Amino acid sequence: MSSLEVSLEKFLDALGTLERAVDRRFAAEADGPDSSALVEELDGLRADKASLASELERVRTQNRTLEALTDDVNLRLDGAIGEIRGALK
Repeated sequence: MSSLEVSLEKFLDALGTLERAVDRRFAAEADGPDSSALVEELDGLRADKASLASELERVRTQNRTLEALTDDVNLRLDGAIGEIRGALK
């Protein structure tokens, strides 16, 4: 797992923790005057979380693609180096 993926995972975990805290606060203040603001804030946080999860999946897919490409390039370079060494002998 790349450092970017690790960072995104940590961020999503922190965002989940924040979302749960907002849920608890909302539950405690559900009848208060600020409840509509809390609902809007919570909806925004959930939308951000969904967006970040989608971006994380996109980055993971891109990472897998790049790893496969890197493996292919390594194999080709190893083959080319072998051919050059063979020609130099």
